[in-house]
Amino acid sequence: MTWGTSMAGVITGRKFYTQWIFRGGVMNNFLWMFSTVGIRRFSGKPFFLRAFSLTICSQMFLLIIGFCVVRTSLAVGHEGLRITNIVQAPGNPVISGATVDYTLTVENTDVLNSRFGEIRIMSAGQNISGSFTSSECNEDGYGSAFYCPEEVNADQPVQYTFTWQPSVGQHDLEFTVDCSSNCEGNTYSVSTNVIQPSPGTIQFSSADYQVSEEDGQAAITVTRTGGSAGVLLVRVVAGGDGDTATMGEDYSFPSSKASDVLRWSDGDMAVKTLYLDIVADSLLEGDETLTLQLQDLSLQKPAGSEINAAAERVENVQANAVGSLSRATLTIKDSTIGPSAVDQLKAISGNNQRGVPDGAPLAPFVITAVDVSGNPVAEVFVDWEILPADGGTLEQTTVTDADGRSSNILTLNTSERLIVKAIVGSDAVTFVVNGGIAEQPGLTGNQRSVARAMDTMCPALEDLLVTEEVLSAGQSDLLATCRRLKSDDLAAVATNLDLLAHEEVSAQGRIVIETAKLQSASIHRRLTALRAGARGVSLSGLSINIDGQTLPESVVAALFGAGARGGSAGKEAQGIARRWGGFVNANVIIGDRDKTDRGTGFDFRARGVTAGADYRLSDALVVGSALGYASKDSDFKGDAGNLEMASWHLSAYGSYYRSERFYLDGLLRLGRNNIDTDRRINLPGDPQQEGVGRTTGWEYAVSLSGGYEYSRNALTAGPYGRLGFIQTSIDGYTESASNPGGVGAGSILVIDDQDVDSITAVLGGQVTYAISVRSAVYLLQLNGEWEHEFTDNSRAIAAQFVYDPTRTSFEIRSDDPDRNYFNLGLGVTAVFANGRSGFIHYESRLGQDDVRQYWINGGIRIEL
Repeated sequence: MTWGTSMAGVITGRKFYTQWIFRGGVMNNFLWMFSTVGIRRFSGKPFFLRAFSLTICSQMFLLIIGFCVVRTSLAVGHEGLRITNIVQAPGNPVISGATVDYTLTVENTDVLNSRFGEIRIMSAGQNISGSFTSSECNEDGYGSAFYCPEEVNADQPVQYTFTWQPSVGQHDLEFTVDCSSNCEGNTYSVSTNVIQPSPGTIQFSSADYQVSEEDGQAAITVTRTGGSAGVLLVRVVAGGDGDTATMGEDYSFPSSKASDVLRWSDGDMAVKTLYLDIVADSLLEGDETLTLQLQDLSLQKPAGSEINAAAERVENVQANAVGSLSRATLTIKDSTIGPSAVDQLKAISGNNQRGVPDGAPLAPFVITAVDVSGNPVAEVFVDWEILPADGGTLEQTTVTDADGRSSNILTLNTSERLIVKAIVGSDAVTFVVNGGIAEQPGLTGNQRSVARAMDTMCPALEDLLVTEEVLSAGQSDLLATCRRLKSDDLAAVATNLDLLAHEEVSAQGRIVIETAKLQSASIHRRLTALRAGARGVSLSGLSINIDGQTLPESVVAALFGAGARGGSAGKEAQGIARRWGGFVNANVIIGDRDKTDRGTGFDFRARGVTAGADYRLSDALVVGSALGYASKDSDFKGDAGNLEMASWHLSAYGSYYRSERFYLDGLLRLGRNNIDTDRRINLPGDPQQEGVGRTTGWEYAVSLSGGYEYSRNALTAGPYGRLGFIQTSIDGYTESASNPGGVGAGSILVIDDQDVDSITAVLGGQVTYAISVRSAVYLLQLNGEWEHEFTDNSRAIAAQFVYDPTRTSFEIRSDDPDRNYFNLGLGVTAVFANGRSGFIHYESRLGQDDVRQYWINGGIRIEL
């Protein structure tokens, strides 16, 4: 018997074969034969061969005709669709609220048939509700599976994308693909981890920073790690226990109340850089250290203010923003070296310019190099550096000319702040481009303080405009003011900062103290009258101070009147004395104060009325009480506004006569003050706009005085001394705009509480000479005194802009008080026999800077 096999051909994916067997002999019958052949390969695919044969017998030959079917598969008995890969985007972890895409790759392992797929997605035994993109697969109507209408052919994988928004937590998903009968699918598992967004924390990028004195500036980097959800605010504060670097001598940095604030917006993970100016000196002092700390800022109501809706527009401000690395040390390396050919570099011009890319070219940066004798040094190579390095381009090296000068021109790549340094050996000079408002030269202390706050606030407002697109009216107006201050006109910038700084607020404390002294003077005049023998009711007339001009004699005559009786008035008055007495005093003062670097100049007018009653317990002791009212108006110079104050005072006083020559006076006073301030806040050229402030405060005063009087005939003289203490508080307040919604309305401030103390000592002397005439006794008086102020130092008044999203405070400092000054006075008192008396007294103050003040006191007494 002979066996043979040959491949006849391939038709529509079927392979058929012929087999034949020759035998000797004749077959009388035919039969079917079924054969199964083992695994072989065609075109690299595994297949099964099933052979069917029909045997036809004849007398001479046996013909076997058969055919077979070949079908490919990945494993014996597993034909169908399979998920071979799933790609998840975004990858784990997934932030809550995000939409996740799962891209499935599906292959057909059956070479004979094209397949339609059906996909099920489940998690924890539950069907997942999602969708396939572009209608790749549609729900089957029962919500349990997705039918995919696209045929999957062998060797042609298909990709489907399933979209789903998972909730927070761990999700173990099972993707199962099925197909028609006699077909197998598979299941592919994917785990998706969904987490809540984290705001992260703020920390220094390093615990240790180093800078050389010759660098001129230290760059401190602060990072946000662990998340970017919400807004984070931190304040960087310089200084701590154990520091060897000294503020002002080794470095320059804002005070703690106006320290730099760093802000990260929602989604912002950028590294922030804080710059400290380093002072290069010629002292050999070794390396010095400075402590830097991060302080967490949360959105809080500032002291003494009312919550303003527009000031609360910074949303999602996170608390607990400071990370573990909240403290760092800056080491300032001493760069002092010995003399060299170039002893010093000097910046001639080019500092504090402003510019933008593709804008007007900047002016050249010009420096000069000199030797120890101050002579220029020529042919010196000058290296130039830009910080940051990609901020612009300039020549890297220049050479000084015969005058020791060299220059360079910067082409800007950014509108942000830049530092340009010219370096020769270890010496360097620094130029600032697009610097902050506070970096403008020639600013006063108060102007620079408010400018530092604006350097923090203005970028935050610009950031809010980008992130929120719409600002409140107040914030928009304040942002417009910020932009106007970015000017090369330094005089205009200084003028505008004067209007914003509210230096007028420092006048409040000074006016309160001076008004309190005015009230005390009324009581002391009454005590002086008592020692002179006054009884009954005293009606003090008018005390007028008009820049040193005295009242005419006609006023004195009107006070004393006519028809007085003879020269024995003193004895007659003593005979009708009573224990009870009363008085009423009225005072008016007019003066002015010049403008200074810390305070606005103003003209002032004060009026006071004091009424009281006293009781003579004995010939040696008198006690009494008084109620006083005073008001003071001040007009700020340059149409800057005005201030009005009204106050009530309750006083208790007494005088003790140890002997005919020695006396001791005491005074206690409690007062309540109401202060109204209207100040101009509109910039030049804008419509009138004022910041209106209303506040109140309490006042406490104690005074103790004593003296000795020596008499010889008609002359009485003696020294005296007085010690006074005044303490007053002024409540914080929030300004309002006189024209809400108008230009400048965004520049109103929140003013913090104020405490003002004054302790003064007075040493003086008085001489009195009595002249007796027929109608009265006249007492001519001359006095002079030295007054010293112990406290009432320059005060720092904290303020901040109402619409500042960073809530950055700045300080308004008052002038230092005059410590020593003198009071000189001259007056006359007349006592008449009919129970009437009167006086007039002129006094002037000498030795006070920027202040002119004179006053005249007048009084009459009518006996009950």
